[in-house]
Amino acid sequence: MMGLSRVLVACVALVALAVASGCDSGKQPSATPSGPAVSPSEVPSGSAPGAGTPSDPVSSEKPDKDDIVELRGTVEAGVEPGCLILQSGGKTYGLYGGDPNVLKAGAKVVVRGVPQPDMVTTCQQGIPFQVAEVHKV
Repeated sequence: MMGLSRVLVACVALVALAVASGCDSGKQPSATPSGPAVSPSEVPSGSAPGAGTPSDPVSSEKPDKDDIVELRGTVEAGVEPGCLILQSGGKTYGLYGGDPNVLKAGAKVVVRGVPQPDMVTTCQQGIPFQVAEVHKV
């Protein structure tokens, strides 16, 4: 019976140590391991409902003219809710930004913008494409 008591005391001590080490000195956790937390007021505007998700980054910088690409096709719903894709030139693009009144599943469009292959998204489908402008065809 004495051995069981020691094991119980050791377990309680380990739990207390784990709880104590999990407490931080009041610091907020960062949003990513490499960057600070971002408050909702700091999230760039331009993310349209149905064009990715609010947690997907949307660049507020104007793209360089040389980087702008034009894609044509029919907008499709992505596999994740709220995500939109476009098939063009044998590739699939995830659409981010743009006018939500135009960018809807089933719409035939011409989009101009910049491919962002390094952009991390929650849609996880296609090459992320930051839409600068969109027109129905």
